[in-house]
Amino acid sequence: MSVRNHTRYENGVSPCLREGTRVRVGPVDTARLCPGRCYAYVNGTRLVLHRFVRMRNGRALFIGDNMLYAEEVEPVKIVAELRGMVY
Repeated sequence: MSVRNHTRYENGVSPCLREGTRVRVGPVDTARLCPGRCYAYVNGTRLVLHRFVRMRNGRALFIGDNMLYAEEVEPVKIVAELRGMVY
């Protein structure tokens, strides 16, 4: 799944990024995920942008800024790293 084919994503890092904010993403090295940084991953048919927390049992833990629970993601589903906003 190519990130370029997506124009909408689930924004889990609000209020840092408001809904509808255009973002720039880049390639990701899943062996070097950095806690606190935002990454895009595929969840079913959705592209989700959340913060990386840590690795647990070979899976990446992500959490949205307004969420109470973390979501486990297989590293192969992480497709991009947030690089900035488009002004």
